[in-house]
Amino acid sequence: MQDCLRSSRLLADDLAMLMEDIFQHQLSVEFIQDRYFDGHPILFRDVEDNLMQAIKAVTDAVGIFNSYVKIRSELFEAGLGHEDDGNFAASGERTCHLIINIENIRDRARLTDVDEWVKDSRQEAV
Repeated sequence: MQDCLRSSRLLADDLAMLMEDIFQHQLSVEFIQDRYFDGHPILFRDVEDNLMQAIKAVTDAVGIFNSYVKIRSELFEAGLGHEDDGNFAASGERTCHLIINIENIRDRARLTDVDEWVKDSRQEAV
């Protein structure tokens, strides 16, 4: 049981970090488009499609994970779960503390090192 709880926490952390990374890249691309290209798209369509598909895939995975955590929480609240109360409560899973807030992660996303991207692009162009 302890391994399952640890795995759930690790998966929640990994999914949250992946979401943050994807949103940071999306935000950075949008920033560069707005600042240097008057809002015109700079990515090839297939690359932009791949980015949007990656965002959807990770968002869907987070949704599935959140549903899993919610169902587990409801089962344990209904008394249908079999766990060591101390370990389970400490994990935060019983009270749905593992649920990943996608909008919160999107709002926290910050620009990646855009200046480095611009510098590298200029050097490559020259």
